[in-house]
Amino acid sequence: MTSRPPDAPEGADYVRGLGASEVIDYTAADTVAEALRLAPDGVDAVVDLVTRGTALAGTAAAIKPAGRLVSTLMGPDAFERGITVTYVRMTARDGRLQALAERVASGDLIVEVSATHPLADAPKALAEFASGHYTRGKVVVIV
Repeated sequence: MTSRPPDAPEGADYVRGLGASEVIDYTAADTVAEALRLAPDGVDAVVDLVTRGTALAGTAAAIKPAGRLVSTLMGPDAFERGITVTYVRMTARDGRLQALAERVASGDLIVEVSATHPLADAPKALAEFASGHYTRGKVVVIV
């Protein structure tokens, strides 16, 4: 369970800064209903990082016919109205971490860090992370 971001208006400004034209506060409104209020014909695509299984059909209701749904969690293989679904799974490939580290070092890839912990505090850091406490960046354990 995640708690509400401490500064929701600030969080909305952050997301707009990333390029979002509209922001829906998931704690204050039904996201599908609000998306359809903002775009009555539906939206072109949805990235859903929270919903899994058959419940993704609810998310798909906000998508235009022939639109796209992307999720990191598994669900149905197909949806009505010609909606294309893609399930994204991350796998480590040789050299990929090194390439990402180089992009971070060069400033080409920005990684927001919300907290750092020494290795001795790793169990505490993991417990805080698992508690669902909201963070907008990565939690880092320094080795």
